[in-house]
Amino acid sequence: MKENILQTANGLLNQNGVEYISLREISAKLKISDGHLRYYFKTKEDLLLAIHKKMTIEIDEIASNEEAHKNLINLLRQTFRVMYKYTWVFTEPTMTFKKYKKLSNKHKMLINGWEKQFFNEFKQFEQKDFFSKKLDKGFLSILYEQFLIITENWIKYANRKKQVISLEESLNFYTAVSISIFLPYFNNKLQDEITNWIKQIRII
Repeated sequence: MKENILQTANGLLNQNGVEYISLREISAKLKISDGHLRYYFKTKEDLLLAIHKKMTIEIDEIASNEEAHKNLINLLRQTFRVMYKYTWVFTEPTMTFKKYKKLSNKHKMLINGWEKQFFNEFKQFEQKDFFSKKLDKGFLSILYEQFLIITENWIKYANRKKQVISLEESLNFYTAVSISIFLPYFNNKLQDEITNWIKQIRII
């Protein structure tokens, strides 16, 4: 039942947002009593925290998967897929998170860990000479910051677009948008690999 509650609540949060969903509405959707739901989650924040923890575990599993790290495109697509599954976490206004202090703190920890993960990825890229030797280190920091802004906010932008596309097309497109920031500064081999991949996907 607990897992069913988490899945149902997450779906409703994705559809309507945190402020427009109550525990009573979630219990009604599940056709259980409010008391039954509160047996598992006493407050709305408890439920939000449980869903956020579930998402964090899924992201951590990607981070610990050595195969995912062998290809930046796959790493981004897998991470973006989890983000899409928990859309509400990345589209809620900052003020909403401030109402739930524990949730806000957990989310800050997630983002900090995520930024550290990608920072380590790009440090390894430097060590493997994936970047052009002409690239200034200070400029690389600026590019990396732009990359983080896009990866943390792509769902907000995607949700505003009127054109309806499949999830796979969306994941491909915003992965391409994110990684293209670095494209002119990769070495020739990596440039060719990424350029060929971008040519194969649908551009919105």
